[in-house]
Formats: sequence, structure tokens, C-alpha cells
Amino acid sequence: MPPPLRDQAAQAGVSFQLWTDPSSGSTVDFSLQVDIKSSLGELVMRYRTIFAAFPLLVVALVLRKQFQVYDETGYFIPFNDGLDRALRSSLPLLLVAMSLLASSLATSKALPQSDDPFHWRTNSTETPADFTKNDLLLGSQDAFFWFLVPIFGVISVGACLLVNYVALFLVNIFSLAYGAVNSKSGYIRREDRGTLPIFSAPTPRRRVIHTILLLILVSTIIPYQFAYMVACIVQLATCVRAQWHVKETRSASHLNFGNYAHSILILMLWILPINVLVLLVWAHNLVVHWFMPFSSHHNVLSVMPFLLLVETMTSGAMIPRITTRFKHVTSIIFFAIAMYSAVYGVTYAYLLHHLANLLAAWFVGIYLFGNNFSPRRLWRIIDGDELPSESGSRHVKKKP
Repeated sequence: MPPPLRDQAAQAGVSFQLWTDPSSGSTVDFSLQVDIKSSLGELVMRYRTIFAAFPLLVVALVLRKQFQVYDETGYFIPFNDGLDRALRSSLPLLLVAMSLLASSLATSKALPQSDDPFHWRTNSTETPADFTKNDLLLGSQDAFFWFLVPIFGVISVGACLLVNYVALFLVNIFSLAYGAVNSKSGYIRREDRGTLPIFSAPTPRRRVIHTILLLILVSTIIPYQFAYMVACIVQLATCVRAQWHVKETRSASHLNFGNYAHSILILMLWILPINVLVLLVWAHNLVVHWFMPFSSHHNVLSVMPFLLLVETMTSGAMIPRITTRFKHVTSIIFFAIAMYSAVYGVTYAYLLHHLANLLAAWFVGIYLFGNNFSPRRLWRIIDGDELPSESGSRHVKKKP
């Protein structure tokens, strides 16, 4: 009978056992050949959720650096500059800490005695498995693969840079088309460049009606992932309009808003793949007429902060600066998202959307209380008796 496989065999990594006839004196020859393409494919399929978690880590650190500079200087730096600053400060330190954590998880496999107070495992016939450490980082306890963490971190930096350039290319192409459509509106006078609003937007009442209708659909028919996809499309349109106005006016305020809107778009794009998978399942259930009552996909609170943030940005409103100690709250939220993406993002990737949703709620709160929010003033704005300060009601003409 073959010997039983114990835990020591699992700790040894890859092992081979040859079963031969002891009475035969012939030699056994075997050769091994590594299939690099298939191995890389298996690696990608096993750690596919990394491409949703680790890039969000990079984006969170970049946005953290952008908001730190914005709160200190009043200038919102572009995404590329924020990535360059993050690569020179916090990102390498975090990757080194993650590598050390991966090595420590591989060396500390023994469970403390407090986890088994009744000594039930002494009478067990099977080797107990430690499931409490398999949900950290990559989910692997093999010390040989410690280098995968920094490698995937570097790949995530490249992926964020690639997505950023692709988004910039699409925004520039669409802004050219948007400018061609609006070429009949005249010109922008040079003396009006610094005083013009970002761009014209629908009335607050119309924006509130659109948001309420979408939330009603989320609570009844469509999942909140569909509303999030709509919010991404609206944010892309906002970036297109902002980019066109940056080229036309060359104003610092327009440039700040363009960089800010583009960074929020990059954040939303990295959350989008997590929600697209749920949308595919929802579409499949519609085809097979499978309906699930009391589904959590109709939770309005899971998408309402994103909708409010996107609708606020459609008016061209730049997020107010925070000069008090509350600016550290923004940095803490970004750093918490980065840490969660690094440690638990691979296993619990679906929670990344909710963390970003909390960040959007914080931004909405900054908008409200940064502009002297009060329920009476909000009702007057919705009723049309008062225009918000960021409203783009003035006519913007094209320069000659």
C-alpha cells in the first residue's frame, strides 16, 4: 500500500514519487520540460482577481498624493504626476511591506494553542487545515512564491499607466468631436477666460429628478451595478467636456477640474470590472427567467454616493479644498483602501466597490459642507429660487 500523504509532503512543495517493480533491475529515465506559456496562463487564471485589487491599490495611493498636494497648494496635479510622486514615496515601501508579510505568512504555519481549547484535534484522523491565513495577500503560504507580490505590484503600476493613457486618448478623441459639434457657438473672449464657469449644466431640479428616477429603478428592476455603469458613462462625458474647456480657455480652474474629473474616472474604471461580472450574471438570469427575491443587488445605498458625486460633477463643481485637520481623513480613507486592496482584495474583491462607495460618500459630504450646506438652501436650489455658485449658466463661446 502507498504511504499516506501527510502535511510534510504538502510543505515540501512540488515532489515526485516513482513507483517501480523492485524485482526489476532496469533503470528509469524521465525528462521534465516547462511549458512557459501554459504556466503563465495558469498563473493569470489563478490570480485573476489581482488585476482588480492591486491596480486599485496604486490608484488609491495616487489619488491620496493628488489630494494632499491639492489641499496644500490649491493645484490638482495630473494623474501621471501623482503616480510619479507615489512611486517616489509610499508605493515602494508598501510593496516591500507586502513582500515581508508574504514571507512571514509562509513561515508561521503553526496554530496557537488557544485556537483549540478543548483539544479536539488530538483525536482527529485528518490533518487540520489552517483556513484563517489563506485569505491574505495571494492566498498562498509557500515561501518560494514571495516574489509574486512585488512582481504583481509592478505589473499593476504598468496597467494603471496603460489605462490612464488609453483613457486620455479616448477623452481627447471625444473632446475633438464635442468641439466640432459646438463650433457654432461663437468664441471665448480673452478677458473672460478666468471668470467663465467650467461648463453649462442642467438645472439642479433636473439633476435631482434624474437621480431619483435611477434610484427607483435600482430598488425595483435593475441592479445597482447597472446604475454604476451608467455613472461611469456620465463621468466619461464630464471628462470630455472638461477636456474641451481646458483646451479652449487654458484656465487654471478648468485645468484643476479636468485633472480631478479624470482621476475620478480612472478610479471608477478599475471598480467597473467587478460590477460587470455581476451584470453578466443578471443578464443571464433574465434570459433564463430566473428571478431572485430580496436580492442585495437592489441596495440603493450601494450606488447612491456614486450617483450623487457624478451628478455634482456634471455641473463643473470642483471639490472644495480642506485646510483643517479633516484633510487627514481623506488620506486615511485612501490609505485604508490601499491596504485592504493589498491584503484582502484578492479574496474579497467584491468589497472594493463598497470601500470606493464610502469614499464617494465622503466626497459628497465635502461638497455639501464646503459650500455652506443647509436643508433650506438645498430646497431653494431645487425649487429654482436660487442658483448654486458652481452653476454654469453663462454662455461659453468658442475662441476665434
